[in-house]
This record gives sequence, structure tokens and C-alpha cells, in this order.
Amino acid sequence: MYITLKNRDNAPMKNRYNFTIEKSIFEDFRKHCKEHCINMSAKVEQFIKKELEGKHGIKPR
Repeated sequence: MYITLKNRDNAPMKNRYNFTIEKSIFEDFRKHCKEHCINMSAKVEQFIKKELEGKHGIKPR
């Protein structure tokens, strides 16, 4: 399931997705992000981009 968020100021279109993640990992990640003022969604997006580029040689659009 996903939800499309409205585009504003010509920003890239963003969608909301659901993932199943182990509770303790999510809680640790959320705490880490909060302590370091990190946007969780942006960090997950960065992880995905690095995974695609590194292992599969795919350049994200």
C-alpha cells in the first residue's frame, strides 16, 4: 500500500510506503535519528540509493 503526497514547489513526488521491520531495530533507529536531528525518511531513502548503486549499479532517477 502507498499514498502519494502532493508535489510542492516542483519538489520530487514522494509516496508513503509500509514496511515490516523488527520493532527493536525501528525503535533504536528512531532514537538515533532523534538524537542526531536526522530525518528518518531521508535517511532510509539514502540507504536505498546506496544499496542500488553499490550492489546493482543502478543509478536512481
